[in-house]
Amino acid sequence: MRLRKPHLKDTLPIQLCVLCNRPFCVDHKGKEDGVCEINHETYYRNHPAAQNYLYRTYEDWEKDYDQMMAEEV
Repeated sequence: MRLRKPHLKDTLPIQLCVLCNRPFCVDHKGKEDGVCEINHETYYRNHPAAQNYLYRTYEDWEKDYDQMMAEEV
């Protein structure tokens, strides 16, 4: 029997969230592909120094990603 809570390194595979750039395992996957399950709106609000690379919603990330891809073409 395991006496401690599992950590990310115990559960593979690990991905980086496209909204907050934090690692997460498949057990903590959110509704969208590549997104973890945390509340990103609150995380964004609580980390003002990191708001230049955080996204509140998947839609915000999609707009930025689509714009970046259009600039590359």
